[in-house]
Amino acid sequence: PPHQQQQQPIPGLVTVHRMPYPIDSSRAKCRRTMMGVEVLFPFQQPLPAQTAVMVAVLRSLEMSQVCLVESPTGTGKTVALLCAALAWQRREVQPLR
Repeated sequence: PPHQQQQQPIPGLVTVHRMPYPIDSSRAKCRRTMMGVEVLFPFQQPLPAQTAVMVAVLRSLEMSQVCLVESPTGTGKTVALLCAALAWQRREVQPLR
């Protein structure tokens, strides 16, 4: 809206204006669209727990909310978090190019 005030940057918060380097999407073994975001995954397919984590992360990013993830060791939380966050970043930064 035209009357919306521009938000001031928060000290210590990182603002990404462009991708640090190009992503080689040909190396992804699996591509899934979740919540309108194309997520590149490095394995044949994500486990159900990983899919749940990626959807939760994307939902929280879309709504600017905090996401608390709890899952046993070895369920793939790290790769799921990274794939979802990087996918969202790619989609958000792309229009700035």
